[in-house]
Amino acid sequence: MSDTPLDLWATDLGTREITTPLAILRSQASLLAQKTSGMLEGQVETTTRRDGSFVHSFYVVAPALDHYKYGLLSIRHGIGLYPATVYAPNQPELDANSEQELIECLRSALSSDETRRVVDALLAQSRSAVSA
Repeated sequence: MSDTPLDLWATDLGTREITTPLAILRSQASLLAQKTSGMLEGQVETTTRRDGSFVHSFYVVAPALDHYKYGLLSIRHGIGLYPATVYAPNQPELDANSEQELIECLRSALSSDETRRVVDALLAQSRSAVSA
């Protein structure tokens, strides 16, 4: 018997490119700051639940309003990433079984009338606070 340990792992372990729901949300957080010239920022916080699932919560932060933070949406998924569920206030739950479906669910939530109403209101208040 050899001193070399028996390697039973897949040879391509860890080499597949996977875009996680967390990475997608973080990119949207960065884009929010760009789109609003820094008046609003996105913040993503992750928690784990007792059942082993992950919850990524997306907040819109208004630095000019004493860092007011509004919970815009959250994504919940298990260790396998999909299926994932998008939760947003005043909107129906959206289920995604793949990365592409999640992107479409987030596009729907982020471009909704409710989201636009919240972002517009926070921008208006932030501009007023900065010009005061």
